[in-house]
Amino acid sequence: MDLRSIEKSSVIPDLHMHSIFSDGNYTPEQLAEMASENGVNLVSLTDHDEIAGNERMRKACEQKGIAFVSGVEISTGYANKEIHIVGLNIDTSCPELIKALQETKVNRIERAEEISKKLKEMGYPGALEGAMKFVTNPNLVSRIHFAKWLVDTKAASSIDSAFEKFIGSGRPGFVSLKAPTISQAVHLIKRARGIPVLAHPGRYGLKGWKLQALLDEFRNAGGEVIEVTTGSHSSKDNTMICQIAREQAFIASTGSDFHRLDTRCPIGKQGEIPSDLTPVWSLF
Repeated sequence: MDLRSIEKSSVIPDLHMHSIFSDGNYTPEQLAEMASENGVNLVSLTDHDEIAGNERMRKACEQKGIAFVSGVEISTGYANKEIHIVGLNIDTSCPELIKALQETKVNRIERAEEISKKLKEMGYPGALEGAMKFVTNPNLVSRIHFAKWLVDTKAASSIDSAFEKFIGSGRPGFVSLKAPTISQAVHLIKRARGIPVLAHPGRYGLKGWKLQALLDEFRNAGGEVIEVTTGSHSSKDNTMICQIAREQAFIASTGSDFHRLDTRCPIGKQGEIPSDLTPVWSLF
């Protein structure tokens, strides 16, 4: 389906989700099926530092009559945190983007080895080998795969507790990812003729001036779009970020950040963009 064929008031979007090409549990075809069942008519596949699933997602969406824009979610480093920048409507053949994503994949492997060493020191040997059993893309190892292994070995009771106890920021098994800066990620996405989006700004634990500093960093890099409603926000966070977008004239994006069925938000159920905000699809 062509986005232009959808009435502006009838867009039901989900512009942030993950497949087996990164750390999601489902194929692009399964995601398109779930989107269709939930009435979604505009989607983007935004795998972590990976664009390989986009063509399959495009074809699956065509079969379901869903408008599709290609996407990616780039991991960046900022103030000792991992901040995510989504790229929407990108050219997946852009050489500069492909090269940068490949470098990040190599860095992910190096980080995985360091996480494994830390977990071994904590009394949990074999973490890398265990995590690899859950990897669906051998070129992309992430913390979620270690979390799944920790749950499988009964070291943690859930994915969330694995992050809270072992591998989340500030925890003993945490290792930061060598990644582009926010400015570099925005540049890469624009080089690929895409639209940079600050993903789930309410998720990073930043409040007051610290959150404002992040927003300023993104805007100074050339970013104009932020996710205002997302499955990675609480309802309170959604309300707060919508108000920030309103006051600071950010364009609004939205997405479930769907990975698996036991996450808090199904595809397309992240909440609507308020009607007084300009939606990102007006730029497509």
